[in-house]
Amino acid sequence: MLPFALKVVWMVLSLTGLASCWAVLMLFAGCIGSYWGPLIYCIACTLMQVIFCIGKKIRNIMEYVEVNVDAIDLGMVWRMDPYAMPRAFCLAQTIILGFSTFVMTGVCASFCIATCITVWKPKSWADAERSVLVWRKHYYFTLLVYPIVATIVEIVIVIKLDAVKPTEDLHCDASDPVWVRFFGYAGTPLLLAVPVFFFSINSIVRSLKTSRHIQRSRSEELENQRVDSFPRLPWRFYSRRVVPKIAPSPCPSSMKATPSGHELDSPDQTSLSHSSLFPPDTDVLDSPVSSSFPTFATVDPPPPTLIRDGTRHPDFSAIIGNDWNEIALETPEESDQDKTSSLVWTRPGDDDITPDSNDCGGEKLDELDSLDISCSDFDYRSPYSKTLSFGAMPKRKKRLAYLSPTIWRIMFFQVAFAIVLLLTCISTLVDVIAGHETPTPFGTQHVALLLSAWGPAIVFGLFPGVTRKLMFWRSSNS
Repeated sequence: MLPFALKVVWMVLSLTGLASCWAVLMLFAGCIGSYWGPLIYCIACTLMQVIFCIGKKIRNIMEYVEVNVDAIDLGMVWRMDPYAMPRAFCLAQTIILGFSTFVMTGVCASFCIATCITVWKPKSWADAERSVLVWRKHYYFTLLVYPIVATIVEIVIVIKLDAVKPTEDLHCDASDPVWVRFFGYAGTPLLLAVPVFFFSINSIVRSLKTSRHIQRSRSEELENQRVDSFPRLPWRFYSRRVVPKIAPSPCPSSMKATPSGHELDSPDQTSLSHSSLFPPDTDVLDSPVSSSFPTFATVDPPPPTLIRDGTRHPDFSAIIGNDWNEIALETPEESDQDKTSSLVWTRPGDDDITPDSNDCGGEKLDELDSLDISCSDFDYRSPYSKTLSFGAMPKRKKRLAYLSPTIWRIMFFQVAFAIVLLLTCISTLVDVIAGHETPTPFGTQHVALLLSAWGPAIVFGLFPGVTRKLMFWRSSNS
């Protein structure tokens, strides 16, 4: 015989758990903007807890419809003693406990479908908090078809076998034979609870892997932004060799002022015209030419040649002067060595910086930099960097958001409720395996009864939005 004090404690815990379930789930539903799931769960939980422990006498209510009823008492009216309960009430209590369990299992399965759809689409994580529990047609099966079919099967088996008989317990239940309970709360919910458990674990593992991937990609992105805070632009290079200087190089204006009686030793016009089509630092200053050239009479400087874009190129002979003669004295081996051993890489954005004379060839390089030559003529684009134009930037990829804490809470609730459903069948399974003639008076199903009411408060009660609304006195004081 179970002590009456235990029954009272169980009734108090059941009622307080029901109140906390309503308070927490309704606040949580307001935070996510979806009420169908929490509301259906609360209604089913209310049916379960009310039929278990709350009662009041209703006498002569049906007299108005000319029906004689001695009394309709619930739960505590009979001091939770199944031997004192009417047979009709025992049958109703057994069926309602099973039906409410089926409905809550369907809600948990619907939550599992919703979270799986969200977790398997990481691109939708940004707005998943408001869209995770949006109504879908799939939920008709878990919330309507499954509970109704399971209840019909239970009713048929219980009535046909006359399995509901009073035993030492906190409530009426199918007890002869005991295995009939597997068609009620102790077995049928496992058809959905087991898949819910494994799919929930899979969703949690998948979410953790995706979150680690997002964290790793974001850390790499932040590191790249720290190292290279500016967009990568095309590179160009200068030849780093010092050109010995014998006499100051005349400017183009001084060339026109030279008396006509003086003769200027210069290369033939064909070679100069040919060399003007190439960059000054790679093909003019460093290319080996013959050391012996014929001397011509004084002629006017040749007209500037045209670059591919139609702009005029200044005559190099007016700038280089006689220095080409000394360049020609170099051997091809020395020239190639200079080209390959000393390259200075600069960005195109550095055009306004004057090169140092010790690093970039003195005034000769200064004069070459002042020429009207577009940067595109000497661009060198790295094969490892993205091709960028000066006026276009690449489109920034949309960042993947982390999974919302709301969805994490829902997945933890799925796992917890699946464990509770597994807990309900342990005592029945032990009784069937052991061959007990009467079921255990106090079993794991009674613990699961309380956890079904307190579970939502435990899982969702610490949700920031729910906690802030529950502690309303703090917000009013602040």
